[in-house]
Amino acid sequence: MKTKSTILALCACSIALLPAQTATPAQTATPAQTATPAQTATPEKAEKEVKPETPVEKLAFKIFDLVSSFPDAVTTIKDDASITAAKTKLDEIGKKLEAEAEKLKKLEVPANEARKKLKAKLESKQKVMEQKMQGIMTTMSQLDQATAMKASAMLQSFGMKMQTLGPTMEKYFEPDPEKNDEKGE
Repeated sequence: MKTKSTILALCACSIALLPAQTATPAQTATPAQTATPAQTATPEKAEKEVKPETPVEKLAFKIFDLVSSFPDAVTTIKDDASITAAKTKLDEIGKKLEAEAEKLKKLEVPANEARKKLKAKLESKQKVMEQKMQGIMTTMSQLDQATAMKASAMLQSFGMKMQTLGPTMEKYFEPDPEKNDEKGE
Protein backbone atom coordinates (compact mmCIF):
# COMPACT_ATOMS: atom_id res chain seq x y z
CA MET A 1 0.00 0.00 0.00
CA LYS A 2 1.37 3.42 -0.87
CA THR A 3 0.71 4.56 2.70
CA LYS A 4 3.07 1.96 4.12
CA SER A 5 5.70 2.99 1.60
CA THR A 6 5.25 6.65 2.52
CA ILE A 7 5.77 5.95 6.21
CA LEU A 8 8.81 3.78 5.62
CA ALA A 9 10.30 6.39 3.28
CA LEU A 10 9.80 9.09 5.88
CA CYS A 11 11.51 6.96 8.51
CA ALA A 12 14.45 6.48 6.15
CA CYS A 13 14.54 10.18 5.30
CA SER A 14 14.56 11.14 8.96
CA ILE A 15 17.65 8.99 9.45
CA ALA A 16 19.31 10.55 6.41
CA LEU A 17 18.71 14.01 7.88
CA LEU A 18 20.45 13.22 11.17
CA PRO A 19 24.06 13.97 10.12
CA ALA A 20 22.90 17.38 8.89
CA GLN A 21 21.39 18.22 12.29
CA THR A 22 23.92 20.87 13.25
CA ALA A 23 21.72 23.94 13.58
CA THR A 24 21.00 25.26 17.03
CA PRO A 25 17.37 25.86 18.05
CA ALA A 26 17.88 29.60 17.56
CA GLN A 27 18.90 29.01 13.93
CA THR A 28 15.88 26.98 12.95
CA ALA A 29 12.62 28.38 11.69
CA THR A 30 9.27 27.57 13.15
CA PRO A 31 6.81 25.52 11.08
CA ALA A 32 4.72 28.66 10.56
CA GLN A 33 7.76 30.44 9.08
CA THR A 34 8.63 27.61 6.69
CA ALA A 35 5.19 26.31 5.74
CA THR A 36 3.74 27.13 2.36
CA PRO A 37 0.09 28.18 2.04
CA ALA A 38 -0.69 24.70 0.69
CA GLN A 39 0.79 23.14 3.83
CA THR A 40 -1.08 25.41 6.22
CA ALA A 41 -4.47 24.97 4.56
CA THR A 42 -6.81 22.39 6.02
CA PRO A 43 -6.93 19.81 3.22
CA GLU A 44 -9.51 17.73 5.08
CA LYS A 45 -12.15 20.32 4.21
CA ALA A 46 -11.31 20.15 0.51
CA GLU A 47 -11.58 16.37 0.51
CA LYS A 48 -14.60 14.97 -1.32
CA GLU A 49 -16.69 12.73 0.92
CA VAL A 50 -16.34 9.11 -0.18
CA LYS A 51 -18.09 6.39 1.80
CA PRO A 52 -16.96 2.79 2.24
CA GLU A 53 -19.52 0.25 1.07
CA THR A 54 -18.17 -3.24 1.80
CA PRO A 55 -16.73 -4.75 4.99
CA VAL A 56 -13.24 -4.68 3.45
CA GLU A 57 -13.67 -1.04 2.44
CA LYS A 58 -14.85 -0.16 5.96
CA LEU A 59 -11.75 -1.76 7.44
CA ALA A 60 -9.54 -0.11 4.80
CA PHE A 61 -10.93 3.31 5.72
CA LYS A 62 -10.45 2.60 9.42
CA ILE A 63 -6.88 1.40 8.87
CA PHE A 64 -6.15 4.39 6.67
CA ASP A 65 -7.49 6.76 9.34
CA LEU A 66 -5.29 5.08 11.94
CA VAL A 67 -2.22 5.42 9.71
CA SER A 68 -3.20 9.04 9.03
CA SER A 69 -2.99 9.78 12.75
CA PHE A 70 0.72 8.91 12.66
CA PRO A 71 1.86 12.40 11.51
CA ASP A 72 -0.24 14.06 14.21
CA ALA A 73 1.63 12.09 16.88
CA VAL A 74 5.07 12.68 15.40
CA THR A 75 4.82 16.40 14.64
CA THR A 76 4.45 17.13 18.38
CA ILE A 77 8.03 16.00 19.08
CA LYS A 78 10.24 18.70 20.57
CA ASP A 79 12.13 17.00 23.42
CA ASP A 80 12.47 13.74 25.38
CA ALA A 81 9.09 14.14 27.10
CA SER A 82 7.28 14.65 23.80
CA ILE A 83 9.11 11.64 22.33
CA THR A 84 7.73 9.53 25.17
CA ALA A 85 4.22 10.87 24.53
CA ALA A 86 4.55 10.28 20.77
CA LYS A 87 5.84 6.75 21.36
CA THR A 88 2.81 6.01 23.54
CA LYS A 89 0.51 7.28 20.78
CA LEU A 90 2.35 5.29 18.11
CA ASP A 91 2.22 2.13 20.23
CA GLU A 92 -1.53 2.64 20.59
CA ILE A 93 -1.90 3.20 16.84
CA GLY A 94 0.19 0.08 16.18
CA LYS A 95 -1.97 -2.09 18.44
CA LYS A 96 -5.13 -0.81 16.78
CA LEU A 97 -3.65 -1.46 13.33
CA GLU A 98 -2.76 -5.01 14.31
CA ALA A 99 -6.31 -5.60 15.59
CA GLU A 100 -7.84 -4.26 12.38
CA ALA A 101 -5.48 -6.39 10.28
CA GLU A 102 -6.64 -9.47 12.21
CA LYS A 103 -10.27 -8.57 11.44
CA LEU A 104 -9.31 -8.13 7.80
CA LYS A 105 -7.77 -11.61 7.62
CA LYS A 106 -11.16 -13.10 8.51
CA LEU A 107 -12.75 -11.60 5.39
CA GLU A 108 -12.60 -12.84 1.83
CA VAL A 109 -10.01 -11.13 -0.36
CA PRO A 110 -11.93 -8.86 -2.74
CA ALA A 111 -11.87 -9.32 -6.48
CA ASN A 112 -9.26 -7.27 -8.30
CA GLU A 113 -11.90 -4.89 -9.67
CA ALA A 114 -13.14 -4.18 -6.12
CA ARG A 115 -9.57 -3.42 -5.05
CA LYS A 116 -9.21 -1.01 -7.96
CA LYS A 117 -12.35 0.81 -6.81
CA LEU A 118 -11.07 0.91 -3.23
CA LYS A 119 -7.77 2.39 -4.37
CA ALA A 120 -9.66 5.11 -6.26
CA LYS A 121 -11.79 5.84 -3.18
CA LEU A 122 -8.67 6.27 -1.04
CA GLU A 123 -6.84 8.59 -3.45
CA SER A 124 -8.14 11.85 -1.96
CA LYS A 125 -7.36 10.61 1.56
CA GLN A 126 -3.88 9.68 0.36
CA LYS A 127 -3.24 13.21 -0.89
CA VAL A 128 -4.32 14.68 2.43
CA MET A 129 -2.07 12.31 4.30
CA GLU A 130 0.92 13.09 2.09
CA GLN A 131 0.49 16.76 2.98
CA LYS A 132 0.36 15.86 6.67
CA MET A 133 3.51 13.74 6.28
CA GLN A 134 5.47 16.80 5.16
CA GLY A 135 5.15 18.10 8.72
CA ILE A 136 7.24 15.16 9.95
CA MET A 137 10.21 16.27 7.90
CA THR A 138 9.83 19.83 9.21
CA THR A 139 9.66 18.53 12.76
CA MET A 140 12.70 16.28 12.35
CA SER A 141 14.77 19.04 10.75
CA GLN A 142 14.13 21.34 13.72
CA LEU A 143 15.23 18.93 16.44
CA ASP A 144 18.64 18.95 18.06
CA GLN A 145 20.75 15.95 17.06
CA ALA A 146 20.27 13.92 20.26
CA THR A 147 16.50 14.33 20.18
CA ALA A 148 16.41 13.61 16.45
CA MET A 149 18.32 10.35 17.01
CA LYS A 150 15.81 9.23 19.65
CA ALA A 151 12.87 10.23 17.46
CA SER A 152 14.40 8.40 14.52
CA ALA A 153 14.70 5.19 16.54
CA MET A 154 11.04 5.50 17.51
CA LEU A 155 10.05 6.05 13.86
CA GLN A 156 12.06 3.02 12.78
CA SER A 157 10.29 0.87 15.35
CA PHE A 158 6.90 2.01 14.12
CA GLY A 159 8.02 1.51 10.53
CA MET A 160 8.97 -2.09 11.29
CA LYS A 161 5.51 -2.71 12.73
CA MET A 162 3.96 -1.22 9.59
CA GLN A 163 6.19 -3.43 7.47
CA THR A 164 4.86 -6.58 9.15
CA LEU A 165 1.29 -5.46 8.42
CA GLY A 166 2.10 -4.51 4.84
CA PRO A 167 1.56 -7.91 3.17
CA THR A 168 -1.94 -8.21 4.65
CA MET A 169 -2.87 -4.69 3.56
CA GLU A 170 -1.47 -5.25 0.09
CA LYS A 171 -3.32 -8.55 -0.30
CA TYR A 172 -6.69 -6.96 0.49
CA PHE A 173 -6.25 -3.41 -0.80
CA GLU A 174 -3.82 -3.31 -3.70
CA PRO A 175 -5.10 -4.25 -7.16
CA ASP A 176 -3.00 -6.55 -9.31
CA PRO A 177 -2.32 -4.73 -12.60
CA GLU A 178 -1.95 -8.11 -14.33
CA LYS A 179 -5.48 -9.25 -13.45
CA ASN A 180 -8.91 -8.05 -14.42
CA ASP A 181 -11.85 -9.44 -12.44
CA GLU A 182 -10.52 -12.55 -10.72
CA LYS A 183 -10.60 -13.09 -6.97
CA GLY A 184 -7.74 -11.51 -5.06
CA GLU A 185 -5.95 -14.70 -3.99
